[in-house]
Amino acid sequence: MLKYLAGKSPISFASSGFGYAEEEPVETPFGHLQSFLWYNGSAKGAGTPASLFKFSAKNRNATAQNLEQEFAERHLRSIKLILHPNVLKLLKVKQTDTGITIATERCYPLSLETVSTDPALGLAQIISALNFLHTKCHKTHCLVSPTGVVVRDDGSWCLTSFECTVDNDTSIHRVLAELKWHASWSNGWRMPSLANASASVRQLDQWGLGALMCWVHTLIAGQVDLCVLSRHDRDIYSLKRYAPANLHELIDQLMSPDHDVDLEAVLKTHPYFTENEGISAMSFATEFHIKNEEQMSAFFSQLPTKLTRIPNDIAVGFAKCWELYGAVSLIPSILESVVVICKSMLLEEFKVKVYPHISKLFKENDRAIRYSLLRLMPDLDPMLDENQVSDDLLEPLLIGFGDTASQIRDETVKAMVYVMKKIKKRQQQNAAMMLFKCVEDCEPTIRVNTIICFAKIIPFVQHELVEKVVPQVWRLGLSDTFLKSKLATLESISASHGFFGTKQKVEILLPLACNTLLDSEPQVRRMGFDTIHSILDSLKEHVAEGGNESFDSQWAGVNKTTTQHKPQHATHPMTLVPSVAQPGVPRNPGASLGMPGQRSQHQHQLLAASQERRLSASKETPLRPATHDVMDELEDFFDPFPPKR
Repeated sequence: MLKYLAGKSPISFASSGFGYAEEEPVETPFGHLQSFLWYNGSAKGAGTPASLFKFSAKNRNATAQNLEQEFAERHLRSIKLILHPNVLKLLKVKQTDTGITIATERCYPLSLETVSTDPALGLAQIISALNFLHTKCHKTHCLVSPTGVVVRDDGSWCLTSFECTVDNDTSIHRVLAELKWHASWSNGWRMPSLANASASVRQLDQWGLGALMCWVHTLIAGQVDLCVLSRHDRDIYSLKRYAPANLHELIDQLMSPDHDVDLEAVLKTHPYFTENEGISAMSFATEFHIKNEEQMSAFFSQLPTKLTRIPNDIAVGFAKCWELYGAVSLIPSILESVVVICKSMLLEEFKVKVYPHISKLFKENDRAIRYSLLRLMPDLDPMLDENQVSDDLLEPLLIGFGDTASQIRDETVKAMVYVMKKIKKRQQQNAAMMLFKCVEDCEPTIRVNTIICFAKIIPFVQHELVEKVVPQVWRLGLSDTFLKSKLATLESISASHGFFGTKQKVEILLPLACNTLLDSEPQVRRMGFDTIHSILDSLKEHVAEGGNESFDSQWAGVNKTTTQHKPQHATHPMTLVPSVAQPGVPRNPGASLGMPGQRSQHQHQLLAASQERRLSASKETPLRPATHDVMDELEDFFDPFPPKR
């Protein structure tokens, strides 16, 4: 088909009104192409990439009874009629008395840059196209070669160059006579004379397929010079040594005139193809419409573990599968795989292909879908922008706070860490108030996670909300009967007191922490000591300088320098302490605090150990301002029964 061009095209016939703009010519590294000149192009207006193929009747060769034009017209007829996922897609045609211009989807010639290190999937795609051509169209391609196969933007291979395509019952001698006038012959792609004994013209495709396997693996092996067959009087069969050993027998059968190979059976039974994860996934994807719910569920439950071995172009196609299969019960299984796939997408591609479905699913009432989406928020967060979260996702997400299912409420709380930093300031007030109600939820796990969530979102919300809401959260947390709520609250105070001014620390935070010294749990008392010392350390420098900053003035200073709030002092990372006693630390009832002025021996040990840690830390690490990055070190959300991922 496609004639090699290096330099500017001599063709000057106009293509006004065609709708596609011609760009740079495409060079084919392994031989010139037939009839057409190949250019990159794009759709006018939309700018969608395309490929343009131009044939000029004025410039055709005068040899072989003007076969040049016949080749071009035969290709045009075939590419208009043959529709298959692995055949180059035709977009538009302009045909006049002086020439033909064909616009197709953007494609590239086979080369070291476009061929994957594992060509099994590409070869399977060509075999699939040939089998369709033979069995459904009753035609033979006759030009399976490096110039008859092209690569799309997504890396998939497709069949093109239909200049010599004939019916299956055509005489092989006639086809061989035509091929001697085709560009592939001068490129060195010549079937041996033994092919004349073939009974069926389809064996030309078999020979070409076997030769293509040899050629592609030679290219991947780095033997680029050997792939330019026109420079060598070389038997293509000799390149078989570069192919994998498990392909040698199949290549022998394909290139022999004595075998009629069933291409469909090759794809389904040959180990080279059946053991390739990408091919298995592609095969399943093409049959989505005939698979039952049980088969789909089994496939998607295993897919996340296989995604690393599946080419990206195949994996991305699974993002559309919920359009093809309407069973709502399957969507949670599909979602996890789709989100993993989206990580390898460009953001623009995600916005166009996947986000509309994600937005629609957030509005679904099905709890399984909502639960899956909420659990996937950490993975979705980098792909979602502020407008998407504020305008589309916030309202349906907030509904989860009122759900009767505790799992939904819990996951909604966790999701707010990613939501609060992206929504508009006016929306934060309502979201914070709804989140605040969860501090008194009937489920202790939700109460703990709400406390942790507030600590994590402090850097991203307005300081008025911090001043109004967060101390109330901590008061409720410290009065909770659930041990982990108290521990989470003390960890939160330690990690985020730097976001408060001196007045707030002295009047609110220190009294809260000091009250925990009367708690019956040793763990709470120990952490209370550490929290008090952490607050006092942050005040030490301020007192030494004689400052008297108010809360508002400190926040004003922060807001002048950054759009995100920064704590005044480095704090310890938040780590939830297990509810059971730590090994080596006795839980002695007599260790409870006694009357004023009296301390038990255990209390003296606690105080001495705490002071020693504080003094040691102050000697080793000078006081320094801390950034909001310390908030990233907060303990993960508490989940007593984490689901298997």
